[in-house]
Amino acid sequence: MLGDFISFFEMTLKTNEQDLSQDVEKISKKLEDLKSVIRVIRNTTWANYSCNLIEVVQQVTDLHKDIFMSKHITLDRRTDGSKQAWILTPATRMAEIIDNIILNSVKAMKESANRELGFFIYHKAPKWVLEISDTGSGIEPEFLEKIFESGFSNHNSSGQGLYNSRVTLKQFGGRISVQQSEMGGGTTFKIECLEGVAP
Repeated sequence: MLGDFISFFEMTLKTNEQDLSQDVEKISKKLEDLKSVIRVIRNTTWANYSCNLIEVVQQVTDLHKDIFMSKHITLDRRTDGSKQAWILTPATRMAEIIDNIILNSVKAMKESANRELGFFIYHKAPKWVLEISDTGSGIEPEFLEKIFESGFSNHNSSGQGLYNSRVTLKQFGGRISVQQSEMGGGTTFKIECLEGVAP
């Protein structure tokens, strides 16, 4: 009788182990399905807030080609060889940021004999980087951070452009800074953006 009980117990335990194993497999599959759904939602959402940085630079600089010609500004657009650079920042917001820097650079180069405006896009995972360089008058060392404060301006403007640029980029995980500036030797702005998703 004891032997029968042991046999029954072993059979019940084996059945329970099989059921448990099946339950674990089902749960694992459900988790994988959930992860797939989350990935789709994430990518769809990110795609709505993404843009191709290379295209935006092209479009904004093309809009200013008449100014570049009239001011005798040489334009240089380069990439690290990439044909696309999807960033997590809406195209309209990125265009405003680039437009603001262009206008500041044009003002800074009004007294320059050699007027050059350069754009360099490269990938540094997990970010895309845009460097915008000019051959303008430069920024005083004590103003390198102050120019990003609300209301600060040394060009008789609203003083909101660079401030808004920093706020916008921060909202999407990016940042903007002055990479280098030399009095009489020009300035380079560095914009870093998180990788976006192609639609």
